[in-house]
Amino acid sequence: MLDEAERLKIPLDGPALEFALRRTIERLARYLAENPTTLPLLENLNTAVTLARSIPFPVDLWEAQHVFYDISCALYPRMREEMERGDAAAEAWTARFRLLSENLSVRLD
Repeated sequence: MLDEAERLKIPLDGPALEFALRRTIERLARYLAENPTTLPLLENLNTAVTLARSIPFPVDLWEAQHVFYDISCALYPRMREEMERGDAAAEAWTARFRLLSENLSVRLD
């Protein structure tokens, strides 16, 4: 839809779109904080952040970055250990979590 708007030269309401997308990302981040091992929540948040990175105006990702950091401290080390022991679910979660790390520009240890 963004490509279509650009092609048709339809002006976007950047502040309103940023607000709506930021609020959606914040809501998804809160859901993930409550259920951090739920892979679909992790994937949905990553999809929303990927969209935010692709639009022609900045989206404030501070809250999602904060939630991500908390999960990275509390859960990521355990999931990485489980992955190293051969747990396929932990491997899938860890791969998605690393991708979210890149998209949120939050460094993992």
